[in-house]
Amino acid sequence: MGAGDEADLLSGAKAGDAGALAQLWTRHNAAVLRYLRVVVGHDDAEDVAAEAWIDAARNLRRFQGDDDAFGAWLFTIVRRRVIDHRRRQARRPDGAGNLVVDRTSSGPTSDELVQEAMATGRAARFIREALSPDQADAVVLRTLAGLTTSEVASVLAKREGAVRVLLHRGLKRLADRIPEGGV
Repeated sequence: MGAGDEADLLSGAKAGDAGALAQLWTRHNAAVLRYLRVVVGHDDAEDVAAEAWIDAARNLRRFQGDDDAFGAWLFTIVRRRVIDHRRRQARRPDGAGNLVVDRTSSGPTSDELVQEAMATGRAARFIREALSPDQADAVVLRTLAGLTTSEVASVLAKREGAVRVLLHRGLKRLADRIPEGGV
Protein backbone atom coordinates (compact mmCIF):
# COMPACT_ATOMS: atom_id res chain seq x y z
CA MET A 1 0.00 0.00 0.00
CA GLY A 2 1.48 3.33 -1.04
CA ALA A 3 1.60 6.53 0.95
CA GLY A 4 -1.33 7.94 -1.04
CA ASP A 5 -3.40 4.84 -0.30
CA GLU A 6 -2.66 5.19 3.43
CA ALA A 7 -3.74 8.83 3.38
CA ASP A 8 -6.91 7.86 1.48
CA LEU A 9 -7.64 5.14 4.04
CA LEU A 10 -7.32 7.55 6.96
CA SER A 11 -9.36 10.21 5.13
CA GLY A 12 -12.06 7.69 4.39
CA ALA A 13 -12.20 6.45 7.97
CA LYS A 14 -12.34 10.02 9.27
CA ALA A 15 -15.23 10.73 6.87
CA GLY A 16 -17.19 7.79 8.30
CA ASP A 17 -16.34 5.08 5.74
CA ALA A 18 -16.86 1.84 7.68
CA GLY A 19 -14.75 -0.11 5.17
CA ALA A 20 -11.78 2.19 5.69
CA LEU A 21 -12.16 1.90 9.47
CA ALA A 22 -12.32 -1.89 9.11
CA GLN A 23 -9.06 -1.81 7.15
CA LEU A 24 -7.41 0.26 9.90
CA TRP A 25 -8.70 -2.28 12.43
CA THR A 26 -7.32 -5.14 10.34
CA ARG A 27 -3.94 -3.44 10.07
CA HIS A 28 -3.56 -2.51 13.77
CA ASN A 29 -5.69 -4.84 15.92
CA ALA A 30 -3.24 -7.75 16.08
CA ALA A 31 -0.58 -5.49 17.59
CA VAL A 32 -3.14 -4.03 20.00
CA LEU A 33 -4.12 -7.52 21.17
CA ARG A 34 -0.47 -8.63 21.58
CA TYR A 35 0.17 -5.62 23.78
CA LEU A 36 -3.01 -6.10 25.80
CA ARG A 37 -2.47 -9.82 26.37
CA VAL A 38 0.75 -8.94 28.15
CA VAL A 39 -0.41 -5.94 30.14
CA VAL A 40 -3.98 -6.93 31.11
CA GLY A 41 -3.96 -10.67 30.47
CA HIS A 42 -5.47 -12.94 27.86
CA ASP A 43 -8.97 -12.94 29.37
CA ASP A 44 -9.50 -9.18 29.26
CA ALA A 45 -7.50 -8.22 26.16
CA GLU A 46 -10.37 -8.31 23.67
CA ASP A 47 -12.71 -6.34 25.93
CA VAL A 48 -10.15 -3.60 26.48
CA ALA A 49 -9.33 -3.59 22.75
CA ALA A 50 -13.01 -3.17 21.89
CA GLU A 51 -13.29 -0.22 24.29
CA ALA A 52 -10.21 1.36 22.71
CA TRP A 53 -11.50 0.89 19.16
CA ILE A 54 -14.85 2.44 20.12
CA ASP A 55 -12.99 5.46 21.52
CA ALA A 56 -10.81 5.64 18.42
CA ALA A 57 -13.82 5.51 16.09
CA ARG A 58 -15.60 8.22 18.08
CA ASN A 59 -12.58 10.52 18.05
CA LEU A 60 -11.11 9.73 14.63
CA ARG A 61 -12.45 12.94 13.07
CA ARG A 62 -10.16 14.94 15.37
CA PHE A 63 -7.06 12.88 14.55
CA GLN A 64 -4.45 14.69 12.51
CA GLY A 65 -1.45 12.93 11.06
CA ASP A 66 -0.31 10.11 8.83
CA ASP A 67 -0.55 6.32 9.23
CA ASP A 68 2.51 6.16 11.52
CA ALA A 69 1.05 8.85 13.75
CA PHE A 70 -2.23 6.91 13.78
CA GLY A 71 -0.51 3.92 15.42
CA ALA A 72 0.91 6.07 18.20
CA TRP A 73 -2.45 7.83 18.64
CA LEU A 74 -4.26 4.49 18.80
CA PHE A 75 -1.86 3.08 21.40
CA THR A 76 -2.28 6.20 23.50
CA ILE A 77 -6.00 5.42 23.59
CA VAL A 78 -5.29 1.74 24.30
CA ARG A 79 -2.99 2.65 27.19
CA ARG A 80 -5.69 4.90 28.67
CA ARG A 81 -8.19 2.05 28.48
CA VAL A 82 -5.62 -0.17 30.24
CA ILE A 83 -5.41 2.37 33.06
CA ASP A 84 -9.22 2.47 33.29
CA HIS A 85 -9.34 -1.33 33.29
CA ARG A 86 -6.80 -1.53 36.11
CA ARG A 87 -8.82 0.97 38.14
CA ARG A 88 -12.00 -1.10 37.65
CA GLN A 89 -10.13 -4.27 38.61
CA ALA A 90 -8.82 -2.62 41.78
CA ARG A 91 -12.36 -1.66 42.81
CA ARG A 92 -13.85 -5.07 42.02
CA PRO A 93 -13.61 -7.78 44.68
CA ASP A 94 -11.78 -10.97 43.70
CA GLY A 95 -13.93 -13.45 41.83
CA ALA A 96 -16.54 -10.85 40.88
CA GLY A 97 -16.13 -11.48 37.14
CA ASN A 98 -18.32 -13.89 35.24
CA LEU A 99 -17.00 -16.44 32.78
CA VAL A 100 -18.84 -16.48 29.46
CA VAL A 101 -18.06 -19.24 26.97
CA ASP A 102 -18.98 -18.79 23.31
CA ARG A 103 -19.61 -22.28 21.99
CA THR A 104 -20.62 -21.09 18.51
CA SER A 105 -17.17 -19.86 17.50
CA SER A 106 -15.28 -21.77 14.83
CA GLY A 107 -11.93 -20.31 15.91
CA PRO A 108 -9.02 -22.11 17.51
CA THR A 109 -9.66 -25.25 19.52
CA SER A 110 -9.88 -25.02 23.28
CA ASP A 111 -6.59 -26.91 23.50
CA GLU A 112 -4.88 -24.29 21.32
CA LEU A 113 -6.41 -21.46 23.33
CA VAL A 114 -5.24 -23.00 26.61
CA GLN A 115 -1.70 -23.46 25.28
CA GLU A 116 -1.57 -19.89 23.95
CA ALA A 117 -3.01 -18.48 27.18
CA MET A 118 -0.49 -20.42 29.27
CA ALA A 119 2.46 -19.26 27.16
CA THR A 120 1.21 -15.67 27.07
CA GLY A 121 0.45 -15.77 30.77
CA ARG A 122 3.95 -17.04 31.62
CA ALA A 123 5.57 -14.39 29.43
CA ALA A 124 3.37 -11.62 30.82
CA ARG A 125 4.00 -12.70 34.41
CA PHE A 126 7.75 -12.88 33.71
CA ILE A 127 7.75 -9.36 32.23
CA ARG A 128 5.64 -7.93 35.07
CA GLU A 129 7.85 -9.55 37.73
CA ALA A 130 11.17 -8.72 36.09
CA LEU A 131 10.54 -5.12 35.02
CA SER A 132 9.23 -1.90 36.48
CA PRO A 133 5.84 -0.85 35.05
CA ASP A 134 7.48 1.84 32.88
CA GLN A 135 10.06 -0.62 31.52
CA ALA A 136 7.36 -3.22 30.84
CA ASP A 137 5.19 -0.72 28.96
CA ALA A 138 8.12 0.51 26.89
CA VAL A 139 9.35 -2.99 26.02
CA VAL A 140 5.89 -4.32 25.12
CA LEU A 141 4.93 -1.26 23.06
CA ARG A 142 8.23 -1.42 21.15
CA THR A 143 8.54 -5.17 20.65
CA LEU A 144 4.98 -6.52 20.55
CA ALA A 145 3.08 -3.49 19.32
CA GLY A 146 5.83 -2.59 16.86
CA LEU A 147 5.87 1.12 17.62
CA THR A 148 8.98 3.17 16.98
CA THR A 149 10.90 4.63 19.89
CA SER A 150 9.46 8.09 19.18
CA GLU A 151 5.93 6.64 19.06
CA VAL A 152 6.49 4.84 22.37
CA ALA A 153 7.72 8.14 23.81
CA SER A 154 4.53 9.82 22.63
CA VAL A 155 2.30 7.09 24.09
CA LEU A 156 4.12 7.12 27.43
CA ALA A 157 4.42 10.93 27.48
CA LYS A 158 8.19 10.68 27.96
CA ARG A 159 11.21 12.00 26.09
CA GLU A 160 12.74 9.72 23.45
CA GLY A 161 15.99 9.50 25.38
CA ALA A 162 14.15 8.34 28.50
CA VAL A 163 12.36 5.67 26.46
CA ARG A 164 15.66 4.47 24.98
CA VAL A 165 17.02 4.07 28.51
CA LEU A 166 13.88 2.20 29.63
CA LEU A 167 14.15 -0.11 26.61
CA HIS A 168 17.85 -0.76 27.06
CA ARG A 169 17.58 -1.47 30.78
CA GLY A 170 14.37 -3.48 30.40
CA LEU A 171 15.69 -5.70 27.61
CA LYS A 172 18.99 -6.22 29.42
CA ARG A 173 17.17 -7.13 32.63
CA LEU A 174 14.96 -9.61 30.75
CA ALA A 175 18.00 -11.16 29.05
CA ASP A 176 19.78 -11.50 32.38
CA ARG A 177 16.76 -13.11 34.06
CA ILE A 178 15.59 -15.56 31.40
CA PRO A 179 15.95 -19.05 32.87
CA GLU A 180 18.08 -21.54 30.95
CA GLY A 181 15.03 -23.49 29.76
CA GLY A 182 13.10 -20.36 28.70
CA VAL A 183 10.16 -18.61 30.28
